[in-house]
Amino acid sequence: MLSLLWHVTAVTPVPPTMVREWQSMLNRFILGRKTLPTDRAQATTRGV
Repeated sequence: MLSLLWHVTAVTPVPPTMVREWQSMLNRFILGRKTLPTDRAQATTRGV
């Protein structure tokens, strides 16, 4: 998914706000197992 995003944005002008939204969604999905746009990020460590 990330490589596809990189290839698309390399040849197609994409507004910075859209790139930030994509990155946010990918981070939630990959790092936090969040799939809904309304899901909030969850810390992976507690008590730190």
